[in-house]
Amino acid sequence: MSSFSPVYILLMAAVVALSLTISVNAQTPPLLLDEQIADEQNTESKGISLWQPGDPGQRLFIDGSVLTPDGQGIADAVLYIRQADGNGVYHDNRYRAVLSTDKDGRYGFGTVLPGQYSGVKHIHLYVQHSNYLPLETQILFMGDSNLDESTQRRRGIFLEDSTVDGETYLYGRFDIVLEPSGG
Repeated sequence: MSSFSPVYILLMAAVVALSLTISVNAQTPPLLLDEQIADEQNTESKGISLWQPGDPGQRLFIDGSVLTPDGQGIADAVLYIRQADGNGVYHDNRYRAVLSTDKDGRYGFGTVLPGQYSGVKHIHLYVQHSNYLPLETQILFMGDSNLDESTQRRRGIFLEDSTVDGETYLYGRFDIVLEPSGG
């Protein structure tokens, strides 16, 4: 188990808070077509945290970049996030958000490790940008006993422990590559 310093956790939270923009009035992708994303009045710039005090489950921070095939960050890519809570239950108005990448293509959000739902723990992502083909994918987690070894190696992300003021958090990185739309 590794441990990030409290300063690192606070810096990471500050980077997320400064670099993310909630964009709740964007067009809803097929993944989320029949579900409410978030409070439609909330369009201010701030960090995203899907977790709220009292929620069940292990706290989790995910960050990453949306990239071109040659590794350049894509600014203003829109990510639609949806997941089950720590007990594996989907809610109409919780554990979902829409956010956009910063000028370097980075994104990040705080949440909870989703509980088992339909076999494996996962977070749904739908990513789009006007110059690239949209991508629908899932974040899967290494160590999930419902994932076979091959899938864990190919698609699972490694989660690292970090303890701050006696509370343990998980941290994972998930980079996304979008293909140019060609037109």
